[in-house]
Amino acid sequence: MHSFDAVATDLFRLYGPNGEGLTEQDVSRWSEWTALDRGKLYDQIALFLACGFHIGELPFDFCDRIVNDIHDVIINADEFRPEIYWETYLAFDEGEYYHNNNREENPVELYTKPQIARIVAKHGNFDGFLK
Repeated sequence: MHSFDAVATDLFRLYGPNGEGLTEQDVSRWSEWTALDRGKLYDQIALFLACGFHIGELPFDFCDRIVNDIHDVIINADEFRPEIYWETYLAFDEGEYYHNNNREENPVELYTKPQIARIVAKHGNFDGFLK
């Protein structure tokens, strides 16, 4: 059994300069590695991303791409969207576009960051990311 660190390492590789993003096979492998069911795995990844983004260690685009790709896996597998994952997905989604076409506002600052702060406050820190 691997720790979540192995999943994080894979995410950095898959979303690095030459990475192609995650697939269903990656999710299956990580679930097996960590002995987490897929819903718990999605929540762990989401909390990892939320905490990393919250403290400024992970950029918006990195986090947004991952939650979007996980959403594709969830849809294709007809799976349930677990709470932490879904809250995190929606928070990053809010930063993807100008609300009411107002280009004077930064949607990441105005919408994503406060929602992520609430997620971290509600669900706690990700062990191994925030000390």
